[in-house]
Amino acid sequence: MPWTWFASGLFLVICLRPVFGVWGEAVLGPFGGLDAVFQASLLEWSARHVWHPEIWRHLPIFHPAGNAIAFMDPLTAQAILVEPLHGLGMSSAALYNAAFLIALVLSCAATAALWQASGGDARSGGVAAMLLIGSPYTLAQLGHLNQLPPPGVPAVLAALICALTGWERGTATARYWWLMSAALIAQAAMGWYGFAYALLAAGIVLAGWVLRHHRTLARRPAARAAVLPLVVAAAGVWILATPHLETAAREVDFTRHPGEVMWYSADAQHLLNTGAYRAGPADLVGRGEDPAKRHLGVARQVLNPGWMALLLATVGFAARSGLTARRREWGYLLLTAGVAG
Repeated sequence: MPWTWFASGLFLVICLRPVFGVWGEAVLGPFGGLDAVFQASLLEWSARHVWHPEIWRHLPIFHPAGNAIAFMDPLTAQAILVEPLHGLGMSSAALYNAAFLIALVLSCAATAALWQASGGDARSGGVAAMLLIGSPYTLAQLGHLNQLPPPGVPAVLAALICALTGWERGTATARYWWLMSAALIAQAAMGWYGFAYALLAAGIVLAGWVLRHHRTLARRPAARAAVLPLVVAAAGVWILATPHLETAAREVDFTRHPGEVMWYSADAQHLLNTGAYRAGPADLVGRGEDPAKRHLGVARQVLNPGWMALLLATVGFAARSGLTARRREWGYLLLTAGVAG
């Protein structure tokens, strides 16, 4: 096993270290842990009822806010993954930690697949996985099962790149379109945050590829292989979204104002905002403020991951002359998708 995969495994251990001794009693909970506790109960409910689809038309009731689910993912895919453990009588905390570990492993595998699809060496795929798992944003958000990690995002991009590469070379692409369809549906079942970005990133990569190759597209066979998988993906996502949308429609007053969104923003456009994603020297050496104070805005929280993304993008762009033309092309498209994040 390459050393890079050992490093990725080490990061997984670091991520879950706080709950190893209390696996069935405690969960990772950022920002005071309220979201994690709520999601743990959601996951347990979903795992209990996952094989009773008729119940999903009436999503779980949380007194006194009966429609609280309108603003939280039902964690359907995670519930399916841990349902066998639920059958063994594991607690909601143990189910939640197991689901998070599985999601982290899937994200590592999907990121390595994206690395290889864009021209990277199979033995060094652990580097990409390590950077994802060890990033400041991942470590800061540990416990938000509906947001992190989103394995469907790199999986969708990897399948799309393989499909476009095959289309360009005139080889069979149907299996890659079906993989992309499955990844989109799976990510929608895992969390809508990740699904939205998977859709955005895939759209940017596809649009950039079409612009790059528009002169030769007319001479290539039509991508008929993509039609049915994408129709199936749209239908699957719609089925998953319908109960959610129906519930949300009854809660029209819930909204986030632009200032609140910017406060918690962690993308490249808001590197200089004054929100939660900032770290001072004390935070970097482990002497930062209490997480609850950080959540309230009393203290800074963590380094904005946009800075790490910018650093990696700069290093990659500077090294582009040593890459093949194919890797440069995919690198530019993925960089554009990342900036738009």
